Amino acid sequence: MISVKTNKEEDFVKWYHEVIEASKLVDFSAVKGCVVYHEYCLMIWSLIKSYLDNKLMPLGFKEYYFPALIPLKSFKKQTKHFEDFFREVLVVSKAGHSTLEEEYVIRPTSEAIIYESLAKWVKEEKHLPLCINQYCSVMRWESFKPNMPLLRGNEFLWQESHSVHSTKKEADEYVRKILDVYRDLHENCLAMPVISGFKPEHRMFPGAEYTLALESLMPDFKSVQTATSHYLGQNFSKAFSIKFRNKSGKGEFAYQACNGITTRVIGALAMLHGDNKGLVIPPKIAPYQVVFADFNEKMFDLLKNNGIRVFNDESKKSNNEKIGYWILMGAPIIVLSEKNNFTLIRRDTLEKTKTSKNLLLKEIQKTLNSIQDNLCRKAKEFHSSHISKVGSWQEFEKIASGKKGFIEALWCGSIGCAKQIREKANKNSVRVVRPIKSGKCVHCGKKAAYSAVFAPAY
Repeated sequence: MISVKTNKEEDFVKWYHEVIEASKLVDFSAVKGCVVYHEYCLMIWSLIKSYLDNKLMPLGFKEYYFPALIPLKSFKKQTKHFEDFFREVLVVSKAGHSTLEEEYVIRPTSEAIIYESLAKWVKEEKHLPLCINQYCSVMRWESFKPNMPLLRGNEFLWQESHSVHSTKKEADEYVRKILDVYRDLHENCLAMPVISGFKPEHRMFPGAEYTLALESLMPDFKSVQTATSHYLGQNFSKAFSIKFRNKSGKGEFAYQACNGITTRVIGALAMLHGDNKGLVIPPKIAPYQVVFADFNEKMFDLLKNNGIRVFNDESKKSNNEKIGYWILMGAPIIVLSEKNNFTLIRRDTLEKTKTSKNLLLKEIQKTLNSIQDNLCRKAKEFHSSHISKVGSWQEFEKIASGKKGFIEALWCGSIGCAKQIREKANKNSVRVVRPIKSGKCVHCGKKAAYSAVFAPAY
């Protein structure tokens, strides 16, 4: 069995790669920057999808699937969208030796192909909002930063939702509703605290009027953007002629929102909770919440029938080998049978608890809740203790040089100023912002437009 040899505190990136390889969340493929998603990783992703479905369907979302190829002429319709994304896009112009009649791009995001259909479907105000949800892969040929498994790749899996509305107010409400869904997923299932806010103008989704985002701090004090929600206004409806007849019979351009979350959250999950023995997975999102190292059919069925995701390890390994493997894989509880008694090993602390068969179910339910709460508590403590609010450039530089995490400071909103801050202060970039009306920029001293959160980022 491949083990984790590098200490997380000594070489975080090397440790992360070893955990990913040892646990086989993903494997490298013959295609640059593209990974193979193993079963265990996809089981986590399936649980995330189930959670999202349970939240999105009551809001009116229905699942669709659109083509991975987008006509280049469609992709060009929204100018800002095209100009920003095109440098990462793969273009398809031939089939074998034959040149195609028109060029296509491999989906980097789905607005263009979805909105071609919405222009046909949207007719009457009474049919709005129209809400679409899609799970798929996207291809963005990374040209800015090195590839990193799960966090930054040329192809990745994601969930995207798109909604069409008759009013600006309703579209704006949906942007915030979906962000709240993502926030709840992070904090209550993934045990991952986040900060939220607007992305600065130079980091907004291309074509959006504003973008809201969630950012999570990793143990090496870098931030991971894990979810986004965008208000598109009428920028795309005008480009694609998405119009509806209002109650007076007059045609109006629709208002739109779109949102997304990717398998990047699984990489962040591994980074945040993992330790020097491997993965540590919160029970609410664990593929198997309980693993039996030696089979007990009656207790197995009891747990399964009570809604616990349980697995029986039938391999020919010794119990010690099984325990080591499932500790690596982050299973919340490992169970050993001892006649009519059982030993529970909890993954977060590796503590052992003995219990009888009569109390097994109750003890496991209690322990799963305890593990989830413990991981939430530890993550919140780490998160809250590494947010620093500063009022001067000297304070900013001092904290940045010590790699202390999120730095909150006033910022003028200038891209040039943001670039200078990043160059001078250990690659700290603007992650999210909140508009303000008074104060001076921490760096240049000009009038501040935002209270901003800075951090180095993956």
